[in-house]
Amino acid sequence: MKRPRMWMEVGVWPPPVRAQWRPARSTVVRRRRWVAAGLVAAVVFGAVAGSVATLMLVGTVGA
Repeated sequence: MKRPRMWMEVGVWPPPVRAQWRPARSTVVRRRRWVAAGLVAAVVFGAVAGSVATLMLVGTVGA
């Protein structure tokens, strides 16, 4: 089996740093969960704020 060539053999410069590597799968999954939870929270917050604003407007107009 051929071994993978190192960066100095390939001619890549500057050498790749760890920050440019793909993150671990667990990190990606955790990040996606936080994004999904944030979106759900934003939708719920928007719906509640919209309902409260509507009730306030309807209450002031009807009174």
